Amino acid sequence: MSEPLRLVAFRPSIYCWSVRLAMAELDLTFDWVETNPFNGVVADHPFNRVPVLWVSDRRIYETGAILDWLYPPLADPLARAEARQAAGIADAYAYWPMVRQVYAKGVLAAEDADAVDNGLAAAVPVLAALEEIAEGGRVLNQATGGLTAVDCHIAPMIGAFAAFDAGRTHLHRHAALREWYESVTQRPNWAATCPDPRILSP
Repeated sequence: MSEPLRLVAFRPSIYCWSVRLAMAELDLTFDWVETNPFNGVVADHPFNRVPVLWVSDRRIYETGAILDWLYPPLADPLARAEARQAAGIADAYAYWPMVRQVYAKGVLAAEDADAVDNGLAAAVPVLAALEEIAEGGRVLNQATGGLTAVDCHIAPMIGAFAAFDAGRTHLHRHAALREWYESVTQRPNWAATCPDPRILSP
């Protein structure tokens, strides 16, 4: 990839970690622009969010779109559909309970028991849906080797969730999803890009 890349991102962000992980896996060189969306306006993004990837003078925003640009589409149409489905589940149903409630309110800050309990409850059907996809073996399955866009999209959310003891317990009830997640965590770039050492705890 010869075009200059610039990533506008906030290091603690789980979504930004997804993109950093992907770019590390692909061995891409890029400029990092640290931008905290909670402290002001992100001029690069129309909705004040991160990450934003600049490719020369063109920008790509929304994590899924960036990951789709970074990785070629999966060859199998059913696998492509399941990958899109899994990413949609992550954005619509996983991010808020797993990251903003369980991780943010149980790991990052003084524990808010109500928020954490609500997040754990909301995560139950999410994990079941992702387990079904992982059991199918077409995506969320590391048997074939390197990471895909959907692996990078979802694994950081699962990692944040599993940094909380009860979240890890919930994850461990889903054998296929746990096996996939643990295989991702064995890759050197997982630890190299992880923004929070608490996520790396066993």
